[in-house]
This record gives sequence, C-alpha cells and structure tokens, in this order.
Amino acid sequence: MSALRAIARQPAAYLFATFATLRTAMRLTRMEKRHRFDELVVHLRRDSPLPGPFRDPMVYGRVANRLAHYLPPRRMGYCIKRSLWLVNLWTRCGLEPKIHIGLQRTGPNLQGHAWLTLEGQSGAAFDLEPLLGTPEPGYPDFFAF
Repeated sequence: MSALRAIARQPAAYLFATFATLRTAMRLTRMEKRHRFDELVVHLRRDSPLPGPFRDPMVYGRVANRLAHYLPPRRMGYCIKRSLWLVNLWTRCGLEPKIHIGLQRTGPNLQGHAWLTLEGQSGAAFDLEPLLGTPEPGYPDFFAF
C-alpha cells in the first residue's frame, strides 16, 4: 500500500504518531546528554502505553522512517535515532523490541550501526520485518538490549 493511501485511510493515527514521534525525539534529545546508553534504553521503555486506537506499530515505523533525517538529536545517526524512537513507541504499542548495536573498525575509527529485532509472537499480527532495519555485513552484534 502506498504511503499516501495509508495516511488517507488513517489520518488521525498518522497525526497522532507524528506528534508522538516528535515528543519522543525531544525527550531523547534531553535524555541523551544525561544518561549512559543502557540507562537511556531503560528510560525509553518506561513510558505509558499509547491509547487503544493508536497502537498500530506500522504507523509509528513509517513515521519514524520518514522523520529520522529531520528531527533531533543531531549528534546521532539515522539508524540509532530511529531505533531508539521505535524502542519507545513500539514498547508503548505493547511490543518488546530489542535494539542491537554493531561496530566495525575502519582504520583507526569505529563505525556503528543499529537495528531492531522482535522475538516471539509479539509482532506476529503486523508485518514489521521491513521496519526493523537490518544488520549490515561487517558489523558484528556488539550490544543487544
């Protein structure tokens, strides 16, 4: 289904998801300066559940994919920012996403990549596979939480 058609079928859900994503982006911007990464993930998982009619994780995944290039925190790359947002938003939808961080040495520098996994039946009602992100070749799983 095209993005425009999906929005036309659920305009209230997409509007709510946009505001929820903006709130999560602002919250993450404030928290990332004060907390270590593992504490940050724990805090993002503690938010209250979303209202019943607005718990479609597909909607939040699509909105996060679209906005991750434009919203803060600016010091984070697209994949880590998007993954942290979705940890918060999908946990609030009732799912249990697991965030993975892979590291790769390129000369004297380290580069990272982040992606999500859903284990068990929690995401079975939705086809979330395209929204999880993928582990890149050469980025061994260094951290999973």
